[in-house]
Amino acid sequence: MSDAAGLLLVLLLLLVMLVLIIVCSDGILFGRDTMLRARKVLARDCTSKNGPCLMDMHTGNDDSPGRESVDAITYLNNWAFVDSLWIGEGFTYTSLPVFWLFEISGQAFGLFSDMLGPPNEYRGMLFGSTGRPGCAFPAPIWNFWDSFKIEESDMSGFWQPDTPVKVHDQVDIFVNDANAILATSYVVPVKRTLIAIGSWAAANTTVTLDVDWKVIGCAASAAGMTMKAPAIAGFQPAKDYGAVTQGGALPPILVEPAKGGLYVLQCE
Repeated sequence: MSDAAGLLLVLLLLLVMLVLIIVCSDGILFGRDTMLRARKVLARDCTSKNGPCLMDMHTGNDDSPGRESVDAITYLNNWAFVDSLWIGEGFTYTSLPVFWLFEISGQAFGLFSDMLGPPNEYRGMLFGSTGRPGCAFPAPIWNFWDSFKIEESDMSGFWQPDTPVKVHDQVDIFVNDANAILATSYVVPVKRTLIAIGSWAAANTTVTLDVDWKVIGCAASAAGMTMKAPAIAGFQPAKDYGAVTQGGALPPILVEPAKGGLYVLQCE
């Protein structure tokens, strides 16, 4: 196939997809075979100066009276071929952690999802989510990601049984997640770890963290090991928790209702 013919095919496919999206407002009307065909064409013929073309999918909440369709199930075959999600209308960020994990975050399917409307970025960071420009102002969080070099880290979510950082006495969210305070970690072994905390508790709560130092890679008595909350505009002020004590115990953290924070454990 010539380059011109390939480009024309890409444009035709994108036009068809655009028409279908406009007709159905949100979501996808076509099945796995069409999605696979579109993905193959994009991978073969679509490039940009920043790399290969990416496919983002947006949907609202179809689990409503008269529809009763769970998006995470309806679009499961399609999600295998997209790069990111934007789960939006009809969903709320007051939702409990299990619902958020399976129906909003995309993490159960190896994807990330931006938040629509006013986001809860404290809870969102448990899932690697921020608001999207136009509906929110995620630049301060993104700038922090860049300074931390988050792309060098391995994310370990609170739902993983072997996650290296847990809130002490963390509840089993699959039993009762109504007042959960949870932690997700972004680990650059031997160097640094970002700890994200998000709360569903109704009151101020002081928590401590349990750390698997072998996974983190910091020696528990490493000289110069510190913990700090970085200043992020509109999110949190800076706070220096000082050196980590002998034996690796982390200082207690005060968590406000429906909030949380980001904390950097620096090994070097």
